[in-house]
Amino acid sequence: MIHPLRRVALPTAISGGLWLTEMPGRAGPLSDYLAMARDLRITGLVCLVAGDEIATLSPDYATARADGLPGLTLLDFPIPDFGIPSDTAAFADFVTDLGGRLMAGERLMIHCAAGIGRTGMTAAMVLRATGLPADDALAVIRAAGSGPETPAQMEYVLNTQPAQGQANP
Repeated sequence: MIHPLRRVALPTAISGGLWLTEMPGRAGPLSDYLAMARDLRITGLVCLVAGDEIATLSPDYATARADGLPGLTLLDFPIPDFGIPSDTAAFADFVTDLGGRLMAGERLMIHCAAGIGRTGMTAAMVLRATGLPADDALAVIRAAGSGPETPAQMEYVLNTQPAQGQANP
């Protein structure tokens, strides 16, 4: 049995959908993850893992990514396990883009390896980019089973400003 995709209860002003999970194919057949994504009409797959980590933890997923995943836009921003983004400006642009996609009605799935720390930090920053205060964003993401795992990740969410306002269409 695979870990289910966990839906984030988004504020009503956000018309898209957001799901959090571990790396597809890591805890069960990749085909199950892809079927769930298709059934949920997910269009964007946000990967926070570097290629070598993907190849080690989920070889089938690495191959599928290289071959292309029809119907899914791959949105990548590798972050070291238990780490924070090394390029704050690029990450701010990344989460602002993701926030804009959610505001425009897109349905996104965010994953790292386990679907907890990097996933939770990024999801909270995406919600901050839509205008949610940090504490509210963290509460929403924690309710979905993820959140920053390290003090550095928590500090990043609390003290780093995404490019707010640009996420709103």
